[in-house]
Amino acid sequence: VDAVGMNIVPPAAPATDVPVCAAGQPVADLFTDDLEVTDDGRWTYQQSPGAYRWGYQSESLFSYATSGDQGFYGPTTGTTADRSVVMSAAVALPLGSHPVLHFRHAYGFESGSGSNWDGGVIEYSTTGLGGPWLDLGPMIEENGYDGSLAPGGSNPIKGRPAFVDESQGYLSSRVDLSLLVGEDVRIRFRVGEDSVVGDYGWFIDDVRVADCP
Repeated sequence: VDAVGMNIVPPAAPATDVPVCAAGQPVADLFTDDLEVTDDGRWTYQQSPGAYRWGYQSESLFSYATSGDQGFYGPTTGTTADRSVVMSAAVALPLGSHPVLHFRHAYGFESGSGSNWDGGVIEYSTTGLGGPWLDLGPMIEENGYDGSLAPGGSNPIKGRPAFVDESQGYLSSRVDLSLLVGEDVRIRFRVGEDSVVGDYGWFIDDVRVADCP
């Protein structure tokens, strides 16, 4: 590996693991979960009737975490479905803070013939588990959505910008929550798929909401 330079990150390679806060900034956690405890009630599941729900990786056939042994797994099974994993309690974003959402994830979603059929989005609510839920995509600072879902088909979130296709392994994303300061915010990770073909799905680990003063 050393002899042929495979240990060197290419200069033009994207940053796959971004810091929680900018270099040199302190990090004050407002919420953190490495997802190792599976029965603490910190997360709630929402899905369309009859659909498989999100779950911890120990509940599935996959074990693909970035820390410890656990993480979330959002399946895609080749059946039209809308499924989310949601913070059970809201996180208060104090006035005067500079809050960010940071999480690690990997995904493989159905795509083909130049179209993305399945994908994942992140959303927030300031009014409770019933929503309305609004897209956090425009607030992502690092490693944001990498495409758009096809406008046709049966996917409940068709046509939207989303995480699509293949991530080629784990990366971390950071979302600037400054526009939501003063609110009590819930975050959810949402997968939408059509009725044709499944894929690996979405893996989530190490979720943090932090103040970067």
